[in-house]
Amino acid sequence: MSDTGIQIDNYANDTVIKSASKKSGLTTKFNKPAITIPTKEKDSICIENKKNSAWYSINIQDIRTSYLDQEYNRKLSELNETVNISCLERNG
Repeated sequence: MSDTGIQIDNYANDTVIKSASKKSGLTTKFNKPAITIPTKEKDSICIENKKNSAWYSINIQDIRTSYLDQEYNRKLSELNETVNISCLERNG
């Protein structure tokens, strides 16, 4: 026992280890909460990364030089839908 009258090993066992195993919200070195990014934010980060990629640049350049008007808009929509689906599948 310490000067406070609390036996240290019982305090550690009851408060830190048992609480950590019950996921009581007590943060210890045993149960540090994982940092998670919400799914929508993950999707937007993924989409931004894909749109900054060489793959996207090559495809968008091809669409710009090969298509006009409605066909251009359709091809651009298809490309962006491919990016969205890819990110949803990756994060889903």
